[in-house]
Amino acid sequence: MRYLKVFFILTILSSHSLLFGVYTKKVEIKFSLNNANDFTFVSNISFLQRGATLSLDLKGIFTGTESFVSWIEGSEPNYVFLTVNPNNVYSYNGSRVENIGSVPNHSIVTKIRVIDSFVYILTGERGAIYMLEFVRNEPMFILEEGYVWDIFKIKNKYFIITGNPARVYEIQKNTLRKVFESYNDKHFLVALPYGDGVFIGSSGTGTIYYFDGVSVKPFVSLRDSEITDIKKYGDDLIVSTYNITPSQSQQSSQQDSKASTSSPQSVLRNTQGNVYRIDTETKRVELLFSELGITSLEVVGDRIFSTTIDGKLIEYSIPEGLTKYSLYNKNFLKLFRFKDTMFVSSANPSGLDVVLLSQSNFYGVLETKEIEVGNVLSWGRLKYDGNIPKDAKIAFYLKGGNTQKEDDSWSDWIEVKESINLDRFQYVKIRVEMSSKNYKDLPVLRSVSLLYTPRNSRPSVSSFSVFHKDDNINFEWKSNDPDNDKLSFDIFARNFNETTWQKLNKNSVSDTRFSVNKYLLGNGVFSFALVSSDAPSNPKGLELSTTNYVDNFVIDLVPPQLDRQTLKVSKSNSLVIEFRVSDNQSLKEVLYSIDGVEWEYILPVDNVVDSPFENFKIEIPSRDIRVILIRIQDDFGNTTTERIQV
Repeated sequence: MRYLKVFFILTILSSHSLLFGVYTKKVEIKFSLNNANDFTFVSNISFLQRGATLSLDLKGIFTGTESFVSWIEGSEPNYVFLTVNPNNVYSYNGSRVENIGSVPNHSIVTKIRVIDSFVYILTGERGAIYMLEFVRNEPMFILEEGYVWDIFKIKNKYFIITGNPARVYEIQKNTLRKVFESYNDKHFLVALPYGDGVFIGSSGTGTIYYFDGVSVKPFVSLRDSEITDIKKYGDDLIVSTYNITPSQSQQSSQQDSKASTSSPQSVLRNTQGNVYRIDTETKRVELLFSELGITSLEVVGDRIFSTTIDGKLIEYSIPEGLTKYSLYNKNFLKLFRFKDTMFVSSANPSGLDVVLLSQSNFYGVLETKEIEVGNVLSWGRLKYDGNIPKDAKIAFYLKGGNTQKEDDSWSDWIEVKESINLDRFQYVKIRVEMSSKNYKDLPVLRSVSLLYTPRNSRPSVSSFSVFHKDDNINFEWKSNDPDNDKLSFDIFARNFNETTWQKLNKNSVSDTRFSVNKYLLGNGVFSFALVSSDAPSNPKGLELSTTNYVDNFVIDLVPPQLDRQTLKVSKSNSLVIEFRVSDNQSLKEVLYSIDGVEWEYILPVDNVVDSPFENFKIEIPSRDIRVILIRIQDDFGNTTTERIQV
């Protein structure tokens, strides 16, 4: 029997321990990619979302046939964004999207930057720099190496960062002058203007460099392999990273060596990403949160917004350390913020959405997959742990059935108010609907507990054997319990000519073997019974037991005999001894010894020991012999030794 708690976590929490009594067990389902199969499966996320999100909402403005949207740039209401495979250029005026050009012969358009009213388009893997008004013509500059990742201005000079290799170039009229090269990094990926210089994030060592327009110096090295984004928060930095495994590193190298038609963040899918806060004065590094496949971030006031490749929009409150999640069936690549407007790009297919940070009504649905609860004896209550503001609402629903996958035989959704009103279904699903009138009063749900008492399942024994060894009768068995209850065992014996069972163990046995001295049972034919009980894990009156039997087990305590009436001893040229032995069950072996020196086996006259009665004949060359010893043993270990004086 078990009191089972089914948990599903709607926000990622640090692991916590719960104490349960001997009758209480739990199934805990956490919100993470590792257990996504426990929930309704949408893309690579754990919950089904309908309508608006609980935290952030999206307004779709573009869906194309290209691989992904790589970048957007502009200001309210006019924006320009780029796609990859093919590399098209689109304009967006707040209501309409229009194709206005293309960038040829490149696998990825990495960024668009507007500096001094000029629009620069950066590309790779044949790294080039285009001016927007000349996108149909030749580029301004083209590099021999991979990608141009960013362009920025320090004082009156223009610079770009590239990879692979990781380099900083200064743009001088119609030429590029190499300023710095890192031999330990593959790429300089991101750049953040700060003070009189720029912070540069690398791929390879996870190092953030600072460039003042003259020299590049390491600022801080993180434990991660790659810096994916850097943003400013007051005087601090907010940095997102991920780690590259060896197999992913190989994939990344392949991406560097040939044109890619998929997302440049595809390597992120199975990586652990981190978001850090770094004090620019003390260089103190603080880990804020971790996720799989973090692709980018933006900082709005005291909140960090971040995207993941598996469709999560993450909102993190820096003062409160509170993380909220909005879940979508999309492969998010990057967030772009322009004052009060924030866009998010996605891949496969290409897409661009506006992130809505203020809305009058918010509504979300979270739904688990089928949860096996077994045979339910009685339902308890549904409990939850969370923060539900005054203007927010939360409702719980259950449905059940007796098939492993939901079908037409399942019940309809039943709203749970005070008590659970479900039939005794073996499978259930839990649904949560949450809503709020405003963005600031969104509900936060940490866990939901469904309590019930399952019907107890009977223990079973797959094998039960009895055998004798030396002076002991040994019992061995294999048992299991469907509820994983703790089991206890009792062993009983009954002689064939008796009607009552005799308990052999004084205390209940917890092991799967037991022995008893055969002389405590006596001579006869016995039946043995093994009673397996789950009483140690169940309240009195609700325990169940199973009985297994072994019948017709013979215990023989009578030793074999040498029939003295058949004994014949004669001497001539040799000593000849003839005799007959018998046993009430079966003989095993007969040995003899001359004057007690060595023992030798002898066979019966018919050369086979196959009967309770056997005749033997020993012929020994005549010599000075005083005594012949005969040892007789039966199959139960009973032994008789006879002395023959010669």
